[in-house]
Amino acid sequence: MVEYRVDCDGDWQSREGVVRGWVGDRPLHFHISKAPDGPWTINGESVRLDGCIDLDFGFTPATNLFQLRRLNLQVGQSADVPVAWLDVSSRTLERISQRYERRSADTYWYESPTFDYHEMLRLGPVGFVASYPNLWEAES
Repeated sequence: MVEYRVDCDGDWQSREGVVRGWVGDRPLHFHISKAPDGPWTINGESVRLDGCIDLDFGFTPATNLFQLRRLNLQVGQSADVPVAWLDVSSRTLERISQRYERRSADTYWYESPTFDYHEMLRLGPVGFVASYPNLWEAES
């Protein structure tokens, strides 16, 4: 079981994230934060992640919401987004690149070159990703 929380400010910029739980018999506890003009930290240790505004937990598509809301792309627009990505297996916070291109009111072409992943994401009615092909699908 894993529980998590991510806080953002009014401009959808990530401020803090917490992950707690277990993967098998391995305990997890991460506290990640970013001061407005300071570095990211993971469990109190500073990490240099130049240009990263968003915190991304690779185990859930819920954290894509922050990038999508902050970018507010119109149909046909695209943006490259560096994110602070939590690698649970190595217990590190890393900078990875993501690209979003809005294709319709509820679809985005998404690319993550680090993982050689590129698929069409479909959003649900309130803006959360509902379909992350080959990785995650929301249940009705």
